[in-house]
Amino acid sequence: MIFLLLPLLVFSQECVLRDINYSKLTKPKNDPYLLSYPAYTFHFNICGPVDDNGNVAVAIADDVTYSLGKYSTQEPFTDNNGNGFKYAGGSKSRSGNLWSSSIYIKCDNTVTKDIIQVSTADFDKATVSFEIRGPSACVVEESKKSLSPVAIIFIIIAVIVCVILIVFGSWCLVNFFIGKRGIAVLPLYSIFHKQQDAFATEKANLI
Repeated sequence: MIFLLLPLLVFSQECVLRDINYSKLTKPKNDPYLLSYPAYTFHFNICGPVDDNGNVAVAIADDVTYSLGKYSTQEPFTDNNGNGFKYAGGSKSRSGNLWSSSIYIKCDNTVTKDIIQVSTADFDKATVSFEIRGPSACVVEESKKSLSPVAIIFIIIAVIVCVILIVFGSWCLVNFFIGKRGIAVLPLYSIFHKQQDAFATEKANLI
């Protein structure tokens, strides 16, 4: 039972950084975050792809789509600019480097609407950084409501104990109705009891 639930523990942590769950910021694949930039239109997402090719961010220019990183390479990070996720494995740039992208998530309750912008774009190094700043990034309270891995493991153990008690209780109830009492209801009692009777009979025959 525990092994079956382990994958759930792993996937539940995919969009967690420093005990903050950012999965609420993940948008549908067909409705990603959009940004207009000189000569480019950026599509990006958080903890999710923007297309069927597994890209987490793309740049579109002259009807050509360039990958800015794969969702499968997602890596959380924290630096002086805040929390975020970075992605690698994008298309090859003119400089020969593979494009990579970073998405910063900043909590800001002083604004009423999220501000989505390009923080930096270095076309020589083939890197681009996006930023989401606003109330939607303030998800600390929501993350506290989610179950931690320790709590989930505790629940699993509690369920296993309950199952054992139910099975043992059912066994005792069945034995009660067939007339067994005390230690006679124990599953291995009849086996040991028969061995003791056989030993006593054998000893009596020898005497």
